[in-house]
Amino acid sequence: MMINVNINTSSLVKYQDLIGGEVYFSFKDTVFPKIKKEKWSDFIVWVLTNWNEALEKMKNSSDETAFQLKFFNGPFSANVININGLLKFQFLQEIYDKTKIVCECECDLLEFEKSLKDATKELLIELEKRNWISKHTEELSHYITV
Repeated sequence: MMINVNINTSSLVKYQDLIGGEVYFSFKDTVFPKIKKEKWSDFIVWVLTNWNEALEKMKNSSDETAFQLKFFNGPFSANVININGLLKFQFLQEIYDKTKIVCECECDLLEFEKSLKDATKELLIELEKRNWISKHTEELSHYITV
C-alpha cells in the first residue's frame, strides 16, 4: 500500500521565522491526522525535517528499530518500524495521557521515500518562490536537491 505525504502550499503562512501549513499522511480513504474534516496545519518545515531525518536513520538501520515521525503542534505522531524494506506504520493520538492507535498500515520504504522527497521538493520550491528562506529551510534542503 502506498502512503502519501501531502502538503498544501496554498495553506502556507509565515510567523517571523516559523512557517506553518497543512501537512498530513494519506492512504486508501484515510487521512492522518484528520481534525473535523480539515487537514492538519503544523510547523511544516520542522515536520518535514524530522521525517527526513527519521527516513535516513530507517534506511541505515539493520534491525527492527522503531522510529517516530513527529508532528510538533498537537497530540499526533506515527511510529514506524523498518522490516527489510517494509515499513509498518502506527498512527497515534494522545488523549488524556493515553496513546490511542488511530490506524495502521504498511508501505514499501522506497515508495515512502519517493513521496516524502516529492513533498519536500514541492515545499522548498514554493518557499524559494516566496523568498521565505531561513536556517530551517536550509537545513531541510540538505535532504533534497531542488
